Order: sequence, then C-alpha cells, then structure tokens
Amino acid sequence: MYDMRAVLARLRREDSELSAAVGQLTECIRCRLRTEDDVVSALWHRENVFLHGGDETAETEALHTAYSVVIKLIAWSMVSAAREVRETDVEEILSGRAFRRAGILNYCGEDWYCHILRECGEEGKTCLARLYAALRNEDTVDTVDEFLRGFSADSLRKIYEIMIPERLRTALGEYYTPDWLASCMVENALEACGRNPAELRVLDPTCGAGTFLTAVMDRLPEEAEVVGFDINPLAVLTARTNYLAAVLRKLPERVLIPVYCCDILNPPEERGEMLAFRLSCGFSCDLPRAFCETVVRERIYDEVEFLERLGEIPGWEAAESHAEQLLARLLLEQIYAFYEKRRTLWWEIPRG
Repeated sequence: MYDMRAVLARLRREDSELSAAVGQLTECIRCRLRTEDDVVSALWHRENVFLHGGDETAETEALHTAYSVVIKLIAWSMVSAAREVRETDVEEILSGRAFRRAGILNYCGEDWYCHILRECGEEGKTCLARLYAALRNEDTVDTVDEFLRGFSADSLRKIYEIMIPERLRTALGEYYTPDWLASCMVENALEACGRNPAELRVLDPTCGAGTFLTAVMDRLPEEAEVVGFDINPLAVLTARTNYLAAVLRKLPERVLIPVYCCDILNPPEERGEMLAFRLSCGFSCDLPRAFCETVVRERIYDEVEFLERLGEIPGWEAAESHAEQLLARLLLEQIYAFYEKRRTLWWEIPRG
C-alpha cells in the first residue's frame, strides 16, 4: 500500500516525479478537451454546468479527471494488498472491472473520467503509465494498520486541495468539514438519538467526501447500516474511497459500498408501472418499475450486465458501446439510490 504521508509530500513538491506525472496527464487531458466535441463530452459539460452553476473550463475538468485517477489508484493499492492480488492494467482499475473481480461492488465503473481518458489515445496511456509508476514508488507500506496510521478522511481532502488550485475551489464554492468537527457533531447526534446503535440506519443525503459517513462508521457496530448520496461524482468517488478505508481492517469477501451519485431533490418520477429518469446531464428515459426492482433484488452493479438485461425488454436493444455503458452506470446509481431512500423510510422491495 502507498505511504500516504509520502504521497502528500511528493504532490506538494513541484520538482517530484509524482507531481510532474500529474501535471503531464492534466495537460494531456486539457488539450484533448479543447478539441473534444462528441455527444458524451457535451453531456459531461452540461452536467458540470448543472453542478457548479456556470461554464466549466477545460482546466477544471482536466484537474478533476487527474484527481479521479490518483484516487482510484490509491483505492486499488488498498484492495490489492488486502486481497493479495496484483493488477497492472490501468484501464482495468480505472473502469472498475478490477475492483469488481476483487469483490468490491459499486466502487467505480464506466464514468465521465474514463471516457475522456480513453479519448486521449496513446499519449494518454503513456501519461497514465508514468503516473502509476510514480505512485508505485511510494508502495512501501506492508500492513493495513501501518497504512491506516497515515490515512484519514482528511488525507484525500488534502490531495484535492493540492491538485485543485484555491482560486478554482473558491469559484466552485467548495468547502469541507474537518474530521474533528464531524466527529463532534456525530457524537452529539448519536447521544441525542437515544436508540440502540446496532438498530440504526444512517443516511447522509449530501455526503460530500464522506467525512460524516466515516465518523458514523467509527462509532457504530458493524451491523448498523450507513448510506450516502451526493450529486457530485467526484465527491462520491472520494466518499467511496474513504468508506473502503473504514472497512479495510475487516474487508469481507464481497463488499458493497453504499454510496450513490444522485440528485436527492430530483428522484425518478413514478408513473404507474414505469419510473421516469431525468438525469442532470440532460439524458432521460422511462424504465419499467419491475425491471428496476429486479436490478436491485439481484444486485446488478455491472453496467454491461445491466445493458444485457435492458436489451431483453421489448422496445430496447442490447448496447455495448462505452458511451452507453456510461449512461447505464448513471442509471444504476439512480435506481439504487431510489430504493435505498425508500428503505430508509421502512419500505423494502418484496423478496421473491
């Protein structure tokens, strides 16, 4: 596993190989974004405008993509050490396929960041290889306990603050709750609740980077349920990584990370036997309620399997392109969030 203190130190030094590799990848992405005019890029731009309330620049989108790469590779270093598996294919890691093979469900999948990285072609692959090699230079931690001594929910926040300039964070209106404050608030909330901690189900509808989620997990028994929603895909990725670190000491053979990218204020509209999905990127479709319930009941998290099942519905055709897999991933997030919210209100899908 990576020495997180060393990673932070290298990122702060402009003359380090890690910092140079991040810069090279960011510039490669930025150049590609300036010329990119495909449908998926247009949807991504529309989502960014929706999220941040103004036109996003290629600089911001490139920095966010580079950050997503660093976070996914850090998460993989945790999983590969805990599972004693090695994966050197960066695309397998970034697309989430390596995580699913290792039994980690709902960590990441085909997303906006995968799309633009793929569009960067051979130059992008070279930049990714350099960044991965620079991070592996910090793979000096042998045990989970040693890794966690250097890791906290604030670790990823610090990486973000190093990689994303303050002027951009301020323009985006991004502010983070420090660990110590989240801990105090959670302790007060649990004390005021007055219920058996093992029976609690905690939902944070705007979980951000997962600071409150992990603070709750530190204080509740394993059987308690903790779920997070957020509208920002980058925040969700960070929250999932923090969640993964929180369960790393006792990582089950299969683990579902219950953090979903969704708009809590814009759930699917219920129209009889159909659910109408209207995504923030502008994509919309109606899906049969019975199909959505089957997806949740059978725990379908893979976008390829989702598309195969969708192709069995009359009127739909099986699709395999990366763009369609991306939209499938977005729909999966919305479907699971819809039913997780209902479970919080003591409603469950009937079990067959």
